[in-house]
Amino acid sequence: MKNIILTILIAALILFLLVACGGVSSESETPTNEYITNLNYRNPGKMGDDDGPAMVIYSNVGYNRAEMTVRVSGIDMNTVRLVEHGRRPQYQALSAFLFLGVDVWSGEWWQNCFDAGLAWMGVDGGWRLFYNIFQPDVQDARSWWHSDIILPSDQDYLLVVDTSQEDAKARLSVYDMDGNELDSIVFFVRGMLADGSNTSYYMNFAVDYPGTLKFDRDYTMFEGRHDADWAEITLANTDHNLFMRNVVVEGAYIYNDSNGRMRWSAAQTSHLSVWPDLDYPQIDYEVIRVMVYEPYYHFRIEIDMNRNPNGSMMYERD
Repeated sequence: MKNIILTILIAALILFLLVACGGVSSESETPTNEYITNLNYRNPGKMGDDDGPAMVIYSNVGYNRAEMTVRVSGIDMNTVRLVEHGRRPQYQALSAFLFLGVDVWSGEWWQNCFDAGLAWMGVDGGWRLFYNIFQPDVQDARSWWHSDIILPSDQDYLLVVDTSQEDAKARLSVYDMDGNELDSIVFFVRGMLADGSNTSYYMNFAVDYPGTLKFDRDYTMFEGRHDADWAEITLANTDHNLFMRNVVVEGAYIYNDSNGRMRWSAAQTSHLSVWPDLDYPQIDYEVIRVMVYEPYYHFRIEIDMNRNPNGSMMYERD
């Protein structure tokens, strides 16, 4: 019995020394290498981005700035397909998005939101800043904007969204890895408080379908969002070499007035959601794949709309 007690005391002393001397850091999460796909994961909470393959990480309420470093230079993607149905074949393109966003709350009730980050649009593509606001602060203000500045796709970028300066005001900025600001925009969002008391942040990675690709497998077009069957649209665009692979975030931070800058970790996170998830069994292959290396500071996403992709970037399980 004395030997057991002595062993416990020694173990406790070693743990204390490790923590006191920095051997165990509260700044870093234990690596998990959690592998998530639509075939093994059911969303534990809301999924606001449900109109195309996507992954979203939602924070808790109480934050007023966030940033993430996206390894854009390593992304492998094709968003263009040939649609041969109709009078003449035409090339059509998905839109791709890598962005931060904010939900605005009134108590427990959601009341507003915005998305802000990088968009890749059209057959010619090119990464550029964008924002999309559900309810702008000023009536008749623009709710959608994208920049005319095209960012080189062979570089990596730091995205920053800051809502801490004044009520209703948001600033989106993009920097290169030397800290040079490349582009920015200020916009205003109804009901948002600068102290973070009614805002939560999210990181979002998605592809969306333009109207020209919103059809079922019989090429019957959907009229609009209200009648769109997103699972059927996804299946109609499956096996046409559409993909966005190897999207790596390595360095996500979140802020509030009490604690300043923090690694975005499980402690700040409400939940992670993907679309589709297990509730869409008709999508019978891995269209969304997520590898969480260090929640939620370092992770990797792939959207691959091919059942048997050439050179599929399946994750190393090391």
